Amino acid sequence: MSTGSAPAVEPGQPAGTFLQKKLTNVFEMGLENDRETLEILAHMSTFVTENSIRTRRNLRGEIEKQNLAVNEEFYESLKSLKTQVDSLCEDIGVMSTCCEDIITQLNTTKAKTHGLISKTSTMKKETSKLENNHALATAVLEHFQLTPEEIRLLQGTPKDLTVEDGFYAALDKLKKIHDDCKYLVRCHQPTAGLEIMENMSLHMEAAYEHLFRWIQSECRLTTDETSLFKLSKGFAALHARPLLFKKAMAEYNNARRASVLRSLIDALTRASPGGGKPIEFYSRDALRYTGDILAWVHQTVATERENFKVLLSKCESFDLDAMASQAIVHITEGLSLPIKQRLEQIMTQETNTVTLYRIWNLVNFYNKSLDISPVDDVDVKDTSLCNTIRDLLVLSKKLFTNSLIGHTSRLLERVEAPSGDLGPPICFQNVLDLLRQILSCQDSLLAEERRLDIVQILNLMIDPLIQSCQLSASKLAAPDMASYITNCLYTLCTVLCVYEYTEQKLELCKAQIEAHLSTLVSEQCSVLLGSLNMGSLFKMCEEPTSICGPASQLPGCDSIAVQTFASKFEEFLAKPDLMTIPQVYLLLSGLHRQEVKQRTLTVIYGAYEKLFKIVTDPSNAYTDIALRTPEDVKAVLFGNK
Repeated sequence: MSTGSAPAVEPGQPAGTFLQKKLTNVFEMGLENDRETLEILAHMSTFVTENSIRTRRNLRGEIEKQNLAVNEEFYESLKSLKTQVDSLCEDIGVMSTCCEDIITQLNTTKAKTHGLISKTSTMKKETSKLENNHALATAVLEHFQLTPEEIRLLQGTPKDLTVEDGFYAALDKLKKIHDDCKYLVRCHQPTAGLEIMENMSLHMEAAYEHLFRWIQSECRLTTDETSLFKLSKGFAALHARPLLFKKAMAEYNNARRASVLRSLIDALTRASPGGGKPIEFYSRDALRYTGDILAWVHQTVATERENFKVLLSKCESFDLDAMASQAIVHITEGLSLPIKQRLEQIMTQETNTVTLYRIWNLVNFYNKSLDISPVDDVDVKDTSLCNTIRDLLVLSKKLFTNSLIGHTSRLLERVEAPSGDLGPPICFQNVLDLLRQILSCQDSLLAEERRLDIVQILNLMIDPLIQSCQLSASKLAAPDMASYITNCLYTLCTVLCVYEYTEQKLELCKAQIEAHLSTLVSEQCSVLLGSLNMGSLFKMCEEPTSICGPASQLPGCDSIAVQTFASKFEEFLAKPDLMTIPQVYLLLSGLHRQEVKQRTLTVIYGAYEKLFKIVTDPSNAYTDIALRTPEDVKAVLFGNK
């Protein structure tokens, strides 16, 4: 397309048609999608500022000028770049010449120093080998030798027996060196191994000797838990030397024995740090005095046992319980004599039976709770604390038994005549009060021991008590004796039924009560039968097989006798209590009184029922006799029962 001239028109074609085609071609070009064309047009807009005929005619020339200007600018840039590249090539050439000179010099130097480099390499290898040997020798010396500081810690000084913190670490290292020397002896270096082992053995003996001397000094000062933990490390380390370990244990036991004995004397004679009074202050109260001493012993034994277990807690392959028991026997052995003297004196001076019984229970309780019995009884001496407690238990039981027998005998030695109300005498009540106080002191005993003790106490008290009661009632008539003994046994049962393990004596008392109630029933029936004029009639009713012929012809059983009985029986039915004997009213138990009445009425009713059958039998020839029916009599006597 040319700018500045009209398009050529083909011959024979109208000018309007040609222009229309050109416009159609322009519209169909789609310049909005031709990015390159758009960029050219945008560049052209920078130097074509107006759209005129002149500008359109000179457009080609303007474009060519622009191309020329761009080419000139590009030429100048390339010219400058070429100058720089030429300069760079010259520099590279100079550098190449220098490098060739340096390579030549290096090859010359390498040829001259080749021998020196070989010697240096050989010396480096020898130096490395020597350094390895030196490191190995240093390691061997460090492993198989002790430092001066470790030797000082292990041996100590005669004036300073302190075992410092690094002692046990040094001792462990010494043991390891000694064990490793055995491997040297068996393998590669027997001579060096034996020499080192001999040297280490000397150090080891000195270390254990120093440790033993330190333990000896510390055992006398073992008063707190910190000291025990320190000693436990020492005993664990000394365990490898059985002889020294045994001596150290004996030293500890002896030191604790003296300390425990001093503590007992202080507890007896000095006030406690908290302001408590010494134990001797309560020497007049036997029960309190005994309890305080045994409680102190119990606490001391428990403390010493725990201390001993802490002492040997780091030792292996030990039966701690067995060793602790054995040690406690020796530690507490010094307590035996002072405790035995004081408690025997206080027990023998006590006269109160109940107090003696409580002391016996107290000693029995601590005898069971104090775990001071050794495993091997052969090693126990007669003065050991466990035997002392057992002796005190035997003594307390003997004193209580003698006091109980003597007290019961004194109360019952004078037989009192029964009072008018047929109640238990005063001495009987006093013995029951004593029994009640004794049976109330059972909390500290085990079940089986409590049962055995109660049985023994009841045998010592109940049997003499019942014998005294029977002897006191021996001069009384049968009904008075029955009521008196029943009241005594009833009072005894009211005491026994409250406590356990008294069933055997309760059954015995109830059986005797039943026998005496039967006596009262028999007496009451005899009185009633006599009052009702029923002696012969009752005999006839009890022996119906002995009747020969009509019963009305028997002596005392005629119609008049039956009529007399019927009238008196009506009076009895109206007020049955009027004919009760006084001994029944004197019974202390309402149940016993009711039982006697019921059993008596049962006997009377049974006899009346038999009599009614005999009287109403036509063969017995009773006429004009009006008797209540047994059902009416039963309803009157027993109500609706």
